[in-house]
Amino acid sequence: MFKCYFDGIVLVQVGDIDGDGDMDILVGFATGASPVSWLENDGGRFITRKITLATPGVVGLQLIDMNVDGLPDVVATMAGGNLVWFKSGFGARTWAANEVNIPGDSVAAAVFDYDQDGDNGTPSDY
Repeated sequence: MFKCYFDGIVLVQVGDIDGDGDMDILVGFATGASPVSWLENDGGRFITRKITLATPGVVGLQLIDMNVDGLPDVVATMAGGNLVWFKSGFGARTWAANEVNIPGDSVAAAVFDYDQDGDNGTPSDY
């Protein structure tokens, strides 16, 4: 049984974030200093790992391999119109943020292989 005592969680994704074969938990928060975090499954014990981002207010969250390197990346849509792709590195110990300003007030982003060329993107990439 896993109990979570975080306030303000609005989105949850489950996947093997660090590539060790067990399921980890990705969480998005509506408020707070670190709106995107993940819970590393360390043999049934969960360790909170933060993904640094200055902009509060996650409204969309997806765990997907954006650059086809075999590591899951995080795509977060933020209140106010920004989409942030967090590129995973070193077993999810480092994250490189790539922020894209999207006109309007975004709600969520659909990330998939839009043009069927083997890599993932959003329809707004084309």
